[in-house]
Amino acid sequence: MIAAREALLGVAMSADGSKIVAVITGGFIYVSSDAGVTWTQRGISANWQSVASSPDGGKMVAVAYGGQVYISTDAGVTWVARETSRNWQCITLSASGKITAGVSSGQLFTSWPTTTTGTSLTRRPILRH
Repeated sequence: MIAAREALLGVAMSADGSKIVAVITGGFIYVSSDAGVTWTQRGISANWQSVASSPDGGKMVAVAYGGQVYISTDAGVTWVARETSRNWQCITLSASGKITAGVSSGQLFTSWPTTTTGTSLTRRPILRH
């Protein structure tokens, strides 16, 4: 269960609302497969910043500031670290499995497809005003 004192920084859910994933900054990843009735702690303790889920909840991604991109292809049961440690701040996951993630320096990275092996992100230019 997520304690009231913990800083919930990101949350995402499947399209039907049954699978939910949340990240706690300076804490863990928490996953629910019953619409939030019960929660299971997963992953490692990190400075989590953002999390995203595929529409069916089968794939989930998370990023940690000063850490890596983490990918789950089994609805959050296991998490695999990918990509170089950076100051990650945000992440999205498309229905087709494409990841887009941003770092604090304003760089944007993308990948295709979401897998737990061989995923590497490519830096993309981003507009600055």
